[in-house]
Amino acid sequence: MNMKGAFAVDPIKYFEIYPTKNSNSAVFLLDDLVTTGATVQAANSALSALGGRVDGVLASCATEGFTH
Repeated sequence: MNMKGAFAVDPIKYFEIYPTKNSNSAVFLLDDLVTTGATVQAANSALSALGGRVDGVLASCATEGFTH
Protein backbone atom coordinates (compact mmCIF):
# COMPACT_ATOMS: atom_id res chain seq x y z
CA MET A 1 0.00 0.00 0.00
CA ASN A 2 1.24 3.48 -0.79
CA MET A 3 1.57 5.33 2.50
CA LYS A 4 2.95 8.58 1.04
CA GLY A 5 1.08 11.48 2.63
CA ALA A 6 -0.85 9.20 5.00
CA PHE A 7 0.31 11.07 8.11
CA ALA A 8 0.17 14.68 9.20
CA VAL A 9 1.69 16.27 12.28
CA ASP A 10 -0.09 19.21 13.88
CA PRO A 11 2.68 21.84 14.10
CA ILE A 12 1.13 23.58 17.11
CA LYS A 13 1.00 20.36 19.14
CA TYR A 14 4.42 19.26 17.88
CA PHE A 15 6.13 22.46 19.00
CA GLU A 16 4.36 22.34 22.37
CA ILE A 17 6.08 18.98 22.96
CA TYR A 18 9.36 19.72 21.14
CA PRO A 19 9.92 23.50 21.39
CA THR A 20 13.44 23.41 19.92
CA LYS A 21 14.39 21.92 16.57
CA ASN A 22 17.33 19.95 17.96
CA SER A 23 15.54 18.50 20.95
CA ASN A 24 17.17 15.49 22.62
CA SER A 25 13.75 13.85 22.92
CA ALA A 26 13.24 10.52 21.18
CA VAL A 27 10.23 9.64 19.05
CA PHE A 28 9.28 5.98 18.79
CA LEU A 29 6.43 4.59 16.72
CA LEU A 30 4.24 1.69 17.76
CA ASP A 31 3.17 -0.65 14.99
CA ASP A 32 1.44 -4.00 15.16
CA LEU A 33 3.28 -5.48 12.17
CA VAL A 34 6.26 -4.29 10.13
CA THR A 35 6.29 -5.57 6.56
CA THR A 36 7.91 -3.16 4.09
CA GLY A 37 8.64 -0.24 6.40
CA ALA A 38 6.36 2.08 4.39
CA THR A 39 4.42 3.16 7.48
CA VAL A 40 7.60 4.16 9.29
CA GLN A 41 8.91 6.00 6.25
CA ALA A 42 5.65 7.93 5.84
CA ALA A 43 5.57 8.88 9.53
CA ASN A 44 9.21 9.93 9.37
CA SER A 45 8.43 12.16 6.36
CA ALA A 46 5.65 13.89 8.30
CA LEU A 47 7.97 14.50 11.27
CA SER A 48 10.85 15.59 9.01
CA ALA A 49 8.72 18.40 7.63
CA LEU A 50 8.87 19.95 11.13
CA GLY A 51 12.50 19.09 11.82
CA GLY A 52 11.80 15.89 13.75
CA ARG A 53 12.58 12.25 13.09
CA VAL A 54 11.59 8.74 14.09
CA ASP A 55 14.27 7.33 16.39
CA GLY A 56 12.92 3.81 16.56
CA VAL A 57 10.01 1.49 16.06
CA LEU A 58 8.39 -0.86 18.54
CA ALA A 59 6.46 -3.63 16.83
CA SER A 60 4.86 -6.87 17.96
CA CYS A 61 6.24 -8.70 14.92
CA ALA A 62 7.86 -8.26 11.52
CA THR A 63 7.76 -10.28 8.35
CA GLU A 64 10.56 -12.76 7.74
CA GLY A 65 13.55 -11.10 6.14
CA PHE A 66 12.70 -7.55 7.28
CA THR A 67 16.02 -5.78 7.71
CA HIS A 68 15.27 -2.02 8.00
